[in-house]
Amino acid sequence: MTRWFTASEVRLALRLIVKQPVLSITIVVALATGVGLATVGFTLRDAVLNGSLPFANGDRFVRLVLHSEAEDNVELDLEAYHAIRDTSKSFAHLGAAGDAAFALENPDGTIETISVGLLTPRSFRFLPAVPMSGRLFAAADGDAGAEPVVLLRESLWRRRFDASPAILGRPIQLSGVTRTVVGILPDSFKLPSAGEMWVPLDEATLAGRAHGSNASLTVFGILRDGLDVDGATAELSAYSRPERQGRPGTATSVRALPFTGDDATTDMVMSGLVAVLVLVLLVVASNIASLVFARTWARSTELAVRTALGAGRSRIVGQLVLEVGLLVATASVLGIGFARIVLAYLVGMISDVPFWMTFDPTIRTMGFVVVLTLMVSAVAGLAPAIQVTGTNLIGALHAQGRGTTPGGLASVGRVLVIEVALAVALLNAAIVTARTFRSYIDEIPALPKGQVLTARLSGTHSNETRDRLLAGIRALPGVVSAGAASHLPRLDPMAVPFATESIDGGAPSETASAPVTEVSDGFLESIGGRSLAGRLFTSHDSLPGAAPVAVVNQLFAARFFADRSPIGRRLKLLPADAGGTAPWREIVGVVPDLGVSAGDRSRGTGVYIPLPARTSSLSVAIRSARNPNTLAGPLRKIVAEIDSSADVRGIRLLEDVGREQRSFLSGMAAAMMALGAIALLLAVVSIYALLSFLVTRRTREIGIRVALGARRAHVLAMVCGRTFALVTAGAALGTILGVWIAGFQSVMLIRMPDVGVATPLIVIGALAAASIAAAWLPAARALSNRPAQTLNSD
Repeated sequence: MTRWFTASEVRLALRLIVKQPVLSITIVVALATGVGLATVGFTLRDAVLNGSLPFANGDRFVRLVLHSEAEDNVELDLEAYHAIRDTSKSFAHLGAAGDAAFALENPDGTIETISVGLLTPRSFRFLPAVPMSGRLFAAADGDAGAEPVVLLRESLWRRRFDASPAILGRPIQLSGVTRTVVGILPDSFKLPSAGEMWVPLDEATLAGRAHGSNASLTVFGILRDGLDVDGATAELSAYSRPERQGRPGTATSVRALPFTGDDATTDMVMSGLVAVLVLVLLVVASNIASLVFARTWARSTELAVRTALGAGRSRIVGQLVLEVGLLVATASVLGIGFARIVLAYLVGMISDVPFWMTFDPTIRTMGFVVVLTLMVSAVAGLAPAIQVTGTNLIGALHAQGRGTTPGGLASVGRVLVIEVALAVALLNAAIVTARTFRSYIDEIPALPKGQVLTARLSGTHSNETRDRLLAGIRALPGVVSAGAASHLPRLDPMAVPFATESIDGGAPSETASAPVTEVSDGFLESIGGRSLAGRLFTSHDSLPGAAPVAVVNQLFAARFFADRSPIGRRLKLLPADAGGTAPWREIVGVVPDLGVSAGDRSRGTGVYIPLPARTSSLSVAIRSARNPNTLAGPLRKIVAEIDSSADVRGIRLLEDVGREQRSFLSGMAAAMMALGAIALLLAVVSIYALLSFLVTRRTREIGIRVALGARRAHVLAMVCGRTFALVTAGAALGTILGVWIAGFQSVMLIRMPDVGVATPLIVIGALAAASIAAAWLPAARALSNRPAQTLNSD
């Protein structure tokens, strides 16, 4: 039994690869990039959509959410939770989990922010939690009036309490509440998150008593044996609520989703990302196939000689595929290494990664890479080999002697059109995507740097409580101004439909949408807002009975009022039923762009309105004449004194708000630009190789034309004209495809700007220059020879 490849064939393939180092390195680097990016895409999608809780029966845990046309997959309300828990037959257990930040008061008076997991006590008996010492929560710990208790994580126990067993049964101060430590859990237990403590949720209110009920919670169930997600969802339809009269889109249905999975939107986004990255790989494979195609045709004489000496077609094809296969295998190994580096970078840039998500390529992903390697080997090696060896190689050998072009090269034109089209489409998509990512990290000139401290306060705050908090903050030494708002800059508040009052007193304008931020007096001043026209908010604007007012940003004024002043004009924020019950608000001021919308600035039309009487989860901004970081401790102290149920979270400078997202997007923008540069370089090299080889093969034809009296300019125009026509056809096709890809990304991923004119022209110009040079230089060399010398060269 003979082997498919002998040792001598492998050595020959390696020698031929080393003999052409530039071509070999180009193929390996390009393909390693493509395989690496495709592996990253599949790994991310697998981690986000196919993860499971890492313990026995973890796949039976589901999340329960409310779905409506108005708002998709929101937190299940308390009434529905109790109804399902008490009557549903689908679940062996129903519980709730969440996380929040608590203030741990140390004996020396310092305050430390601790991440705390919130969990219904009865849920522990269904979880793989075994205390190192002490006990777990008992069912009675979730009853109203029960003694406040807490569980510690092993790492916190060792770090903060010196691993002392005496901590059991002792009280600690947590956000103003005295809680008794009842147990120590190992670091390996991480439900609902990797918090450093656990606090029981009150079963009646789903709140961590004396903490408030505003923490984000996940209601979860454990399916009974024999039931799946679809079966549970079918039973949950009994808990749906009909649409309220006059409120379209308010009908809600309860759904069960895999605990670690996500909704259809995330599935679409991740699938779109994978599709784009696989497209990148296909373009890279196409370019490599072109290079191998030209290289194989250049070896037609060698192949003809081997055929004349008795080598069969299968042996020649096998040798050619072996050479490409070795390059592809090398590239695949490097691609996996590249993917691991990229994934490690992405994980470092993403905060609060769920504990069940692992971003290491799985066996399934590795299998994908193997299949991908075989496919690319077939496309890049087998197809050119079959096409070249399918011609009469002996006849090609005689044709080479006569200086004519083998007939198989007629397909080079079609290959060139496809090559240019794919390159233009991919490069347009890469550049537009990179521009979009960059727009999310652009500086906002109006926002001050190094002067403003921000924080998030949980809990429900009345006007009185909010005013006391802000008064206390403003009284701190060095504070210039302070204010509160529903959102900080760059964090994209929800777009709300609105109508503006008609100029001529007629009907209101057509409905549009704009992000709306609720703010107190002093907030706009604290983040760098200044009045370009009119005034800013005062404390009177938030009082009950005050006239409804609004402040808009400069882009809003320019878009909806053109060259007219918006001051004194009115707008109405429309409620969900669009019934017109909302008040008309007078526009009293205009401010510059303060980052109301990250990314596409065309969407940054912002509206600011006064904070309502009662608010939850406020963001505060404190502008200081000193180092604002020194205000973190005093801020925690003031909040604890005025509202002990509020948590202080996310203390950071204003310029650091959203830094993790911006770092991630910055890396993605750099990756897309690098990918575009690699694709452009590879496209230029492969197109040059194709055309240069094609024109070189026509050297004798060019000599004959000149000998028969053809003018040199006419010959050059003939050679370059056909090249220009092919490039133009490919560029037109690629531009159409690029526009479609950008539109697809806008739907599946994030809002993309228009492709525009400049980007396609730059890409087409680079490819056209490479194509014309590839045709011009060999033709010019052929024309520099004397006709007799050209005709007698063979």
